[in-house]
Amino acid sequence: MRSGVIVALVALAGSLAAQTPGQLTLEDRFRYHTLATVGPLAAFTGSAATGIRQWMDAPPEWGQGMEGFGRRFGYCTANRAATNAIELAAGALLREDPRYFRSRDRGIGARIRHALVRTFRVPNENGATSFAYARVVGAYGGGFVANLWQPERLSNPGRAVLRGSVTLAGDAGGNVFREFWPDLRRILRPKHP
Repeated sequence: MRSGVIVALVALAGSLAAQTPGQLTLEDRFRYHTLATVGPLAAFTGSAATGIRQWMDAPPEWGQGMEGFGRRFGYCTANRAATNAIELAAGALLREDPRYFRSRDRGIGARIRHALVRTFRVPNENGATSFAYARVVGAYGGGFVANLWQPERLSNPGRAVLRGSVTLAGDAGGNVFREFWPDLRRILRPKHP
């Protein structure tokens, strides 16, 4: 069962990666955001964030042990789902393409710059790039929706803006990862004689 889900998620990612920037159907958008919400990378980053929150006991109102871990993991998943749902709707209306396309440059600095800029500039269906309104609205909208799950002392506009900013910083880090991971994988892959 689990291997079937992984194969399906890999197939989803492969079908989206084969397209060119700006050309997404509504079905493609739904697949992309589903993968971004429950795919392997989302599960890994959600588990890592949950582990850090558990270790830091943040927020302490949620306690420790499996119950605390479960609440934190549920929060991470729900927040990611809300953020992606908002970005999906806004991106469909604005016809923005949320996918990351690697740089054609070879220099490390140029590639890092490309990854960071692509956090805030995305292609649209006309082939031009524009400000990533859907990504920003999704990040900050998800931050405000998360107020529903946070303890009362953390449910305020300032914390919501902070959560949205952290989401965008995570998106930037994810873009840097996507930019360099194929190169690192090639280097780390053992060579067989």
